[in-house]
Amino acid sequence: MQTSLGGSLPHTRRLAIAAFSRRIEWFILVAIIVLGIVLRLSSPAMRSDFWYDEMYSYLIARQPFAEMMHSLLLGGDANPPLYTFVLHFWLKLGDSDTQAKLLSLVFGTAAIPAMHLLAKRIGGMRVGLMAALLLAASQAAINYSVEARAYAILLCLSLLSTYFLLSILHEPAGPARVRFKWFAGYVAITALVIYTHWFGLLLGAVQATAFVIYTRDARPVVRQYIFSLLAIGACCLPLIPFLWNQIARREAAGGFLWPGRPGLRSLYDLAAFLFGGQNLLILAGAVFVLAY
Repeated sequence: MQTSLGGSLPHTRRLAIAAFSRRIEWFILVAIIVLGIVLRLSSPAMRSDFWYDEMYSYLIARQPFAEMMHSLLLGGDANPPLYTFVLHFWLKLGDSDTQAKLLSLVFGTAAIPAMHLLAKRIGGMRVGLMAALLLAASQAAINYSVEARAYAILLCLSLLSTYFLLSILHEPAGPARVRFKWFAGYVAITALVIYTHWFGLLLGAVQATAFVIYTRDARPVVRQYIFSLLAIGACCLPLIPFLWNQIARREAAGGFLWPGRPGLRSLYDLAAFLFGGQNLLILAGAVFVLAY
């Protein structure tokens, strides 16, 4: 009896320590989320007037629903329709500038626990909390989290999409039902990313680097991943007329100012811009190759 009890104590202690660690983790995460909310609500961007793009989204979203969708279908906005669609109903709660910014604040704040989930999946609890803290305090993230445009939703959904993909790669031999749920979630959320912003089309290319990093774990799920991409493409077929009309309207207005007409050159210029310049882009590519 003593041996049995003595053998069970370490296991019980480990369970207690794990439960205590989870409570501490969630307490810290809640504190980080509260910090993120405070920083966003008190930022100058939250109190500033609309700039041109924000006002454009606001005016389209305030139209009657049928007129709004007609405007979007004819290329009235440079982005897919999801953000304006959600904003239209959000403004039913109030149509002030602050109310419009609060929609982005909701998703910009939700991106903090989403970042925690993703980073924890990659590097554990401490990495997850540190990543959440960095996102909560990031000035760029704060600004875009209160801008009445699609960027906050794009960030939040992109993090969740990547989390679902890495969950698939980390559990390639899990039960079929569980893997189906991960794949279904990945397809649904990634499709919503593309419905939010055209940059969502680049997400799949970025996420494909995971198959280079997790080479061994990725092999069993490559076929399912390809089918997932096909399902995402099928879900996004209704966006074709929106994109077609937007391109036609842009060309009629004098062409694409930034980042340029869709193509390899504009993708390269965009990547260089996001990395902070051509030299940093080349350096990042070299580091990735060396890491592989």
